[in-house]
Amino acid sequence: MARLVVTERGSVLRVRDGGLVVAAPGGREVVAPVDVEQVFVATRSARVTAAAIAWMAERGVDLVFVDGRGEVVARLYPPHVNRTVAARLGQCRLAGTAFGLRVAREIVASKLFNQAQVLRRLARLRGSEDLRDVARRVDSLLAELEGIRGEHLSRERMRSIEAEAARVYWRSIASILPGELGFPGRLPRGGDVFNLALSYGYAILYGVVERALVYAGLDPYMGVLHADKSGRLSLVYDVADMYKPVAVDYVLATRAEALGLGLENGLLSIESRRSVAEAVLSGLDRRLRCRGCRRPVRLRDAVVEHAWRLARSFREKQEYRGFRVYL
Repeated sequence: MARLVVTERGSVLRVRDGGLVVAAPGGREVVAPVDVEQVFVATRSARVTAAAIAWMAERGVDLVFVDGRGEVVARLYPPHVNRTVAARLGQCRLAGTAFGLRVAREIVASKLFNQAQVLRRLARLRGSEDLRDVARRVDSLLAELEGIRGEHLSRERMRSIEAEAARVYWRSIASILPGELGFPGRLPRGGDVFNLALSYGYAILYGVVERALVYAGLDPYMGVLHADKSGRLSLVYDVADMYKPVAVDYVLATRAEALGLGLENGLLSIESRRSVAEAVLSGLDRRLRCRGCRRPVRLRDAVVEHAWRLARSFREKQEYRGFRVYL
């Protein structure tokens, strides 16, 4: 997928000779690829002309604005993004029922499965039996989760198992990172450079997932596990959890030294944001083996395919099978 990441202050996105260009300070210009599908603007001091907005809207280019933490603050959609309301009606009807709980369990189970796969992959790379032991611990928590049936299934029980898996998973990730990063474990609002890099990477992933869900006809604000709250992209956060271990955690953990992470005024430096964005976006183009796929598929394509599967699940009340990868 051709993409453009704009991080330099003072940049201007505009149209020239029928194509999209980024004019940077000093007269330098970057010409967007002809087949560009996504533009990330990661600086508040960039400008986008009306002609550029129209150019991207006509071609279905995903224009995403992110702040210093990588959180999406705005994005451009064409005026019509789906042709049916059946999926959204099914989602409204089923999200808060026992069916919705089973969807939530499958999403959390897939997240745990993928965390265990990441740990096993890291164990092979490092020859670590300790990491294999932690992977087996996550496997046991996955088995416990999948064994919950009927009235015993609740969001509280799922969150408890998910939290225990996260505790051992992040302790293991911390153990393989360079000590100078000072990573204490996953803290969503942590101020250390690796926690900020994770949050920035997740925000990029949220943008990709949100677009896929909206185009599949689903309401990104109506979740099955995360609590619904005005302005909270609950379904995005639910679904993105399946991809985080592979799309962000593994990518950043294995490239931590090469990324050159640094802070600027308590946030990631501009160059760090660029390197994290490029690493995550590149990882989304990686081909992986996953459950139900006859051949390796791009992770980005799997996000889109599973959004449509989830929409079909709500529309036709079919049991959902989450994204699970084999590393």
